[in-house]
Amino acid sequence: MRALWDSGLTINLITEHGAQKLGLYRKRIMDRVQSVGKTEGSKLTGTVDAQFLCHQTSALLPASLLFTKAITGELPNYPIQMTRRKQIQSLRMADPNFAKPGPVELLIGAALSQALVIDE
Repeated sequence: MRALWDSGLTINLITEHGAQKLGLYRKRIMDRVQSVGKTEGSKLTGTVDAQFLCHQTSALLPASLLFTKAITGELPNYPIQMTRRKQIQSLRMADPNFAKPGPVELLIGAALSQALVIDE
């Protein structure tokens, strides 16, 4: 599942398809997210309380997720040519397929992102 982290977002979003993959069941709601400039954004169809496991500390992080049909189009827009792949080959990537376009199914907002930042 491809996720994005947006420290300016005040909520957490998950697509209906992503929630099905994880076996999450929603409580139905009918609302909308406000976009930049207070324009009408995506329709929200449900909510669920979930927990994220932090692999570095084994802490369980509670989060409310709001359901939506889609978060964005596939990202990246075009495949990224990895001409310097050897320089990053030893790094463990959260998304090993980051260079290939794919759907974003989870958008993590500020409240959860603060808990995920660990000072090493």
